Amino acid sequence: PNHEKKPLAGSAYRNAPEMDGDHASHVASNVWQLGLVFARLMLGANPVNEVVEQTAGAMPLRDMHPSDRHRIRDIIRHHFDIKDNPGFKRLLAEYRDVMLILAGMLEKDPARRLTAEAALDAARAVAWSRGIREPTTREPAALPEGMFDEWQ
Repeated sequence: PNHEKKPLAGSAYRNAPEMDGDHASHVASNVWQLGLVFARLMLGANPVNEVVEQTAGAMPLRDMHPSDRHRIRDIIRHHFDIKDNPGFKRLLAEYRDVMLILAGMLEKDPARRLTAEAALDAARAVAWSRGIREPTTREPAALPEGMFDEWQ
C-alpha cells in the first residue's frame, strides 16, 4: 500500500522529496506530509521552510515562486534533515520516542520512511507506555444547536 500512486497535488514546500511535477505521489508521500504537520505541532513551525530560506540565500521563501518546485525539491533532497533542526534536538532529550517517530516520518528515502501503519503503531506504543489508553467506543456528543448556522 505504500507504493500506491495518486495524482500530484499540494505545495512544493510540503511535498515529499520524491515528488515533482512529473511523477505521481505515493502513500509514503502522505506520511511525509503528515510528518510535517506533526513537526509543526511539536516545533511550532514547518522545519522545511527554514532550510529552504537558509539555502536559497538572498531569496527568502516568501519571494520564491510556487512554480519553482524543482529548486525547492532539490533543496529538501540535499539539505534537509529533521535531526539537524535545533528544536528537534532540544525536544529529543525529553520526548525521544515521539521525536524518533517524527524522524521516521520525515525520512527522505520513501523506502526507509515509516509506513502509516508503523507510525500509528509506534504512536500507540508510546501512548500506552505513558499510561494513555484509547477511549472506549461511545455515542458521540451532540453538537450545540445552531453551531454551523453562520457557515450557511
